Amino acid sequence: MQIFILWILLVLVSCASLRDSPVLNQQINPYSSPLKAQYQIIYQDNIPYLWINAPKQAIQIGFSCYKDIRKNHLIFEYERDFRTSQYKSIRIKLEQMPPQFWFFITLTNLETGSKLEDAIPVFQNEDNPHTIAILDTNNQAILQQWVTTNTRFKLQHNNPQTTHLYIKYYGDLTQPAQLPTDTFDTRVSIEDYQSVARVPIDKEIQFSEIGSYWIQSDSNSKTGLFILCSSSAFPYSIAQTTSIDCMRYLCPEQEFQSIATATKPQNKLRAYWANRTQKIRQKNKASKPLISVYYNRIQKANALFSGWQKGCLVDKGMAYIVFGPPDKVVKWAQKELWFYHSNAYRNPLELIFHRQNNRFRLDRSAYLNLPFKKSLYNWKNGFIE
Repeated sequence: MQIFILWILLVLVSCASLRDSPVLNQQINPYSSPLKAQYQIIYQDNIPYLWINAPKQAIQIGFSCYKDIRKNHLIFEYERDFRTSQYKSIRIKLEQMPPQFWFFITLTNLETGSKLEDAIPVFQNEDNPHTIAILDTNNQAILQQWVTTNTRFKLQHNNPQTTHLYIKYYGDLTQPAQLPTDTFDTRVSIEDYQSVARVPIDKEIQFSEIGSYWIQSDSNSKTGLFILCSSSAFPYSIAQTTSIDCMRYLCPEQEFQSIATATKPQNKLRAYWANRTQKIRQKNKASKPLISVYYNRIQKANALFSGWQKGCLVDKGMAYIVFGPPDKVVKWAQKELWFYHSNAYRNPLELIFHRQNNRFRLDRSAYLNLPFKKSLYNWKNGFIE
């Protein structure tokens, strides 16, 4: 009898965990794909469309929509080949979608065979990147969550009864993410905005102030769409302050302060990297262009994760700079898992990011102390690609 009760308990626990589990064996990594495609589901006139911007190449688009992440109830399935040199962007209408669904996409370069796979949870009944569309002056969707000061655009909302949107301005938030080993909380509250404006739907606007903006249909809502406004060269031009701030992730506090407080910090930063590579050469180890990797990761983090702040200053960006792109990404509706496989320079690693107010926060714990220190050692000794 006790064995039977124990078996029942195990079944119940398994079922409970399954409800919150991703698709079995699902391997996706949208952050290291060679396709460099942009894609987003955006509601327009209360109808969801898949927008895709891809490089000029022949690609195959395949996707499926399910009512839940376990793929129990198929809603919609699609596959088609495109030659994207014929398109500025591709827009595909999704038919009769429920208010909440899971979208699974596969993009394949038909010339090289390289793939991009991703899973996206879509919620129609809240303010988020799906329900608030950012359109340029040609009514083409802007798929990233950042614009520049010379960008003119307009906003749309999937709810036809919404005539205005509220835009809260937070200023230029330059504080870098906490380290994986930090236990204190320095997060900026979403209530700490500097100003709020009420803007009509479909009216062309242009942000004149660099900084972070939160867009909502109701100023009291707990959900919204973050947009970062930066200089015209963003994300490829990296400001001196940004390149210095991100060094906080990669060197001990004393070394960081010696760079940040120098009379000419950029010169001090160059000297730091030159000293690193010189020491690597003296140890007869392969000298790698560490500073090139460093700036490249900052640029990619800015392109991929900007919204609440510059991408290199949020938790995902910090992890991307320190550990590199993950080998595997698995998504739930409210969290992401990044997996790093073991190699000659690291042990297996898992990073958990939780979604809060459409921001992702790293789950910091003592478990990350050792892999973080190991990664700093790798940066210091040139074991970074």
